Amino acid sequence: MAGRYFLTTLAVTLGVLLGVVWVYTARFPGFYLSPGYGAWQAKFELAVARPAQSVCILGDSRAMTDLIPARIGAKVLNFGLVGTKPIEGYFMAGRLSADAAPIQAVVISYEPFHFTIAGEELASVWGAAKYGLLKGRELEEIREQARIVRDPAIFQSPTPFDIDARLKIWLLSHWFPSYYILDLISGRVAGWRNENLAEISTTLDTRGYVPVPVRPANKVVPQGGQWFKTRGGAAASMRPLGWAPAELHARVSDFARTEADLVDENAEMPGFSPAPIIDFYFRQTLELFPKEGVPVYFVSMPVNDLTLRAMSPKVRAGFASYLDGCAKAYPGFHILGEAVTSLPVVYFHDKQHLNFDGAALESERVRKLLAQASVNCGPADPDWSPAP
Repeated sequence: MAGRYFLTTLAVTLGVLLGVVWVYTARFPGFYLSPGYGAWQAKFELAVARPAQSVCILGDSRAMTDLIPARIGAKVLNFGLVGTKPIEGYFMAGRLSADAAPIQAVVISYEPFHFTIAGEELASVWGAAKYGLLKGRELEEIREQARIVRDPAIFQSPTPFDIDARLKIWLLSHWFPSYYILDLISGRVAGWRNENLAEISTTLDTRGYVPVPVRPANKVVPQGGQWFKTRGGAAASMRPLGWAPAELHARVSDFARTEADLVDENAEMPGFSPAPIIDFYFRQTLELFPKEGVPVYFVSMPVNDLTLRAMSPKVRAGFASYLDGCAKAYPGFHILGEAVTSLPVVYFHDKQHLNFDGAALESERVRKLLAQASVNCGPADPDWSPAP
């Protein structure tokens, strides 16, 4: 009898605890999801509150950090989202399209790698679900389309009635705690609340631009035929890269220690072949806006020069051919500039994202390209910089 009472009490206690945690994960995601969540929420707000005749940027984290709306024009809004591919971009585009305020033009930017499946696609789709872009309905749509094109990268091989995928969609979209427990732990339950609130405010102020962190300058000195990057007395060896110390100053991130560290994932691809599910949603995006008379422009963000040197010519040619094919298939879609561009590595914060100097250069390039395409971005502020 005592044993049964204990088990009953334990079961009720665990049930109540699960219920409390479940309500918390559903009601207060901004308290425990890491910073980044705040930027996504700000962009959802921008999508609803944007003015008429806006020029809207869609893309991945490169677009998010490399394109400064204020430097391009007063009508420009940046809806680039970290860690995303054209799948998530399509659903962000849907939020823009659903709004009544007319859009003047859409700018899309994704690197070649983000058209492929390379192991983290699960993280991008499920991360977008956690951050509120993809609800159960959207996840179910992705599941159905993935089955149609027979692409198992997001949802593994189907089980009877596809019960595994359907169950995961339901649990994740209903905030079941097991999918958020690591976030709760790393976020110390409510450790990210203030940071996310600050990020919402900042991202709204910058019209969607999220700058990379500003770091103090590194000191670079040669030693023994190698470069040593010193910071706070600690030195890290770098292979000779052929740059003078003055050229390799602190714009390269702390973790970029060797030439290999500065080459991004685009150089690891033997050729370019878009994943079927990503190709489908990219083309859906290209169909979405021209129906409303809104032109769509593709602009590639630069890779660093070391990556460009290491990239297979097949990747560059294949990506250019793919975009050209899309432009022929969708008359409202236009490519501005080269399919793959580059800047010297000193303009990069890490191997992928530009620092502010690089972003200022790239924003000016894109401003000129849009002006040549007769897109009215409004007056630009060439002296704008993020608040300290």
